[in-house]
Amino acid sequence: MKNIEKYVELTAELINLPLQSEHFPGVVANMERIAAIAQLVTDFPLPPEIEPAPKFELEKWGDKGERGRSVGREGSVGSVRTHP
Repeated sequence: MKNIEKYVELTAELINLPLQSEHFPGVVANMERIAAIAQLVTDFPLPPEIEPAPKFELEKWGDKGERGRSVGREGSVGSVRTHP
């Protein structure tokens, strides 16, 4: 992330979060730490034999709530009902 200060400013505005000026430097510092940690995770090389986690998709289930669908690597699908 190149301009974390601008990101914090625009994100706070987008989610309508009142961010007082005295808190701004601390929020920016925390976002810089978060970005550094995220970079370590995304840069970590995984061997090809590691299977990726299934993808979870949320889909509607009529008027009885929602259900989730987990799609595995080979395309197998399993449904998870999230509301009774």
